[in-house]
Amino acid sequence: MLFQPFFLLGGWICRGTGWSSGFTLFALRAVGVVVFASLFDRLLRRFELSSGARRLAMGFALFSSGFGAWGARPFAGPAAKPPIDTWFVDSNTLWSLAWNPLFPFSLSLLVLVVLLLNEGYGSREPRPFLWAGVTTSALALIHPYDAGVPCFIALAAALYGSAKLRSLGAFALGAAPGVVYPLWLSMRDPLLARHSSMGWMSTPGLLDVWWGFGLPGLLSLAGLWAIFRRGRAAESWPLLMWMLGSLDLAYFPVWFQRKLLGGLHLPVCLLAGIGADSILPAPASGLASWGLGFALVAFSGATHAVNYRSAMRQLSDPGLVQYYVPRELAALMDDLRAQKRPDEIVLASIPISELIPGWSGNTVVYGHWAQTVDQAERDAWVAKVLSPASGLSAAERRSALRAEGIAYVLVDGELRKSLGGELPAWLADASRQARAAGAFQLLKL
Repeated sequence: MLFQPFFLLGGWICRGTGWSSGFTLFALRAVGVVVFASLFDRLLRRFELSSGARRLAMGFALFSSGFGAWGARPFAGPAAKPPIDTWFVDSNTLWSLAWNPLFPFSLSLLVLVVLLLNEGYGSREPRPFLWAGVTTSALALIHPYDAGVPCFIALAAALYGSAKLRSLGAFALGAAPGVVYPLWLSMRDPLLARHSSMGWMSTPGLLDVWWGFGLPGLLSLAGLWAIFRRGRAAESWPLLMWMLGSLDLAYFPVWFQRKLLGGLHLPVCLLAGIGADSILPAPASGLASWGLGFALVAFSGATHAVNYRSAMRQLSDPGLVQYYVPRELAALMDDLRAQKRPDEIVLASIPISELIPGWSGNTVVYGHWAQTVDQAERDAWVAKVLSPASGLSAAERRSALRAEGIAYVLVDGELRKSLGGELPAWLADASRQARAAGAFQLLKL
């Protein structure tokens, strides 16, 4: 099992305070957002951006999206994917902060690493590299995908200056425990190794990625030009390597390559702030400056409105129980929790199966999609046992459930379809207890 300190901390807080897991994660996310905004503002000041560039960069980072609201990019072929800002959470900072309570902390650690590496790059001292390595080690335990880019930046920053070996050695010493552990485990553990071989997440083409960054993506090119024109490329080296490293690693032949785009939105927005500040005319008043910046940021965030509407439609779907658990279903899972028998296996549909282990502690036939590496085989088995068209006798179906150690069947609309649309007599006869709650039924075999 991969050690995950973030959710372990969340569990300790739940136990110590009596808070629900939902409220605990909400509170942790709120803290993480504040920490992220503080660190990103410190990063903007470290790169000595003007006040206007800082405001624009922060606004772009917290509120901008891509051109997804306006449709596919020009000249996109029929097989092209939709713009990434409409479907890939990791590509956008606001979406990441709002979506997953883990992401504010992973982004905060990523920004902290860049701050430390920039300090070490400027001072030519190994100590900041050591602490950057330690921070990268923590990042690798919380969100391993994000650890590759700090390693790239550290290598580029160390090789550009003096004391190369000392700086690299200090970073490697700090980063090794957290980075090596998930790499070793992903190769050693059969479950993780199979997941890695089956979970390919390819990165869209570069033009599609940049279309997903929208206006900040365009303005970042102006920011790059401003940096080189002003002769600030050397002092901005860690920032440039942050963007280059994210783009470069995102096309490496590894199964999680698309995940390496995570955090790229930040250097893009930082450069966009520099670019916008360099090409826009200076307004006569501070109010006009704020108004112009607000208009730019508001225009750049149109896709968030589209994504919000899509999310609201999803929340209104009763089949998406991961986002809103009906009271009837909660009551049945409370019954499972009251039994205190985590070794008893529950057969349920995939959406409900994702909730059961965390709610009641029971083992399930299906897990999270990323953990059910043999889903095709399980789908075939479930279809054979449950489908009326499989031709098995009632005795054979009951025997198959017993052979797998299944103690409960939790029936919802999706599983009912697999059963032929209604609860069959063979399953009702096989159950010793049955409890119905709304559209759900819990059968104890």
